[in-house]
Amino acid sequence: MKKKAEEKIKTSDMDMDKLRELSIEYFNKLGLEDGSFQLEMQKDGDWISLNLACTNQEDQGLLIGRNGEGIYALQHILRLMAYRRFGQWTPLVLNIGGFLEERQQTLEKIANNLAQKVKFSNTVQELTSFNSAERRIIHMALKNHPDVSTESVDSEGGRKLLIKPKQQKQAVQP
Repeated sequence: MKKKAEEKIKTSDMDMDKLRELSIEYFNKLGLEDGSFQLEMQKDGDWISLNLACTNQEDQGLLIGRNGEGIYALQHILRLMAYRRFGQWTPLVLNIGGFLEERQQTLEKIANNLAQKVKFSNTVQELTSFNSAERRIIHMALKNHPDVSTESVDSEGGRKLLIKPKQQKQAVQP
């Protein structure tokens, strides 16, 4: 228990300048030249947000990848690099060109549309192609919905999210 408290103290004392240098070095190695991107960093509690904006939209799109897969991969690699360099896990979120906000809005719309479908059809809707962060956004979007509930369950290909009617009138499973 004491070790976790010590780790938390270390993380909150993360040297932002050293993390900025590491991040810039990382993006340079990815082929982004100095001056072709802007990196803003914010600290919110123990979390560090890195907001990257590229002057070239094509570079930005390549880094984001299909459905944000690139961002999540780059974020994971950056966390591993920070761990190797600083000897501690760094809770950070990488956002490129405002993608995460746009993705959140899209997921909330999907959630609300499916909630209406569940409400009127009384059928369970399954969502399978979302990562844990995206499933959480959908859960949170429907958390207070009066007519539906959500649940993440194990499935053959990983986790899936179910949107179900709250008043189970023998809901039809797909």
